[in-house]
Amino acid sequence: MKRITKLLLFLIVLPIFLTNIIAQEYDEYGNVNIKGLSEEDMVRLFGDKYSPKFFKVNGEKKAIKESLINGNSITTVLFNYGSICKPNYLGNTGDLVWNGLGYGFEFGPLAAAEVMGDSGKVLQISSDSFVLTTQGDYNTDGTLKWGWLPKSGYVDNTEGQNEIARLGIGDEDGDGKPDSWPERWYNPDIGKYLWPAFLGDEASAPDEEVFYVVDDYTDQEYPYT
Repeated sequence: MKRITKLLLFLIVLPIFLTNIIAQEYDEYGNVNIKGLSEEDMVRLFGDKYSPKFFKVNGEKKAIKESLINGNSITTVLFNYGSICKPNYLGNTGDLVWNGLGYGFEFGPLAAAEVMGDSGKVLQISSDSFVLTTQGDYNTDGTLKWGWLPKSGYVDNTEGQNEIARLGIGDEDGDGKPDSWPERWYNPDIGKYLWPAFLGDEASAPDEEVFYVVDDYTDQEYPYT
């Protein structure tokens, strides 16, 4: 019974955790309409750390990375397109493993909105994070993901570095920068790299925390820009 109670508690907290990951892009300003902002507005709202040039780079499949994290006796794999776990992947090793057993298949954010399309017609749009072609939303020939994909600029893209930017990663190459963090997180004023914590730089954090940004700009299913 205790096992089931702990699992249910984790699944209740999970949507909050996911919301925190995605909310990083919007800071305390809520649902900012990124598409409608000028470069001047983006600098004013987000500062240099969220430079407009990074917003202009759309999410892309080649930027997908993953990390295996552990906290509160639970181990799971995260992907920087929004999903936790993936079907038939790391069974009993990274699929929400607790006490030696895996409990996860795939979890991810699903967003839906009703918008005015380019033709003036009301459209109902939804975007998901499921990356497998048999489950996610793709174009007709299955080559273009229609949904959440990671934006570059928020992770170290050095060849062979395949992890998401995460709080607890080490500095194995000894260059002074946590291995998966992007170079632009260096703060010259204090001479070190700063983690963009959910509660602010160097704020107290959970056992583990990851940082990435996604968008669904590749979703060309609807005539909406």
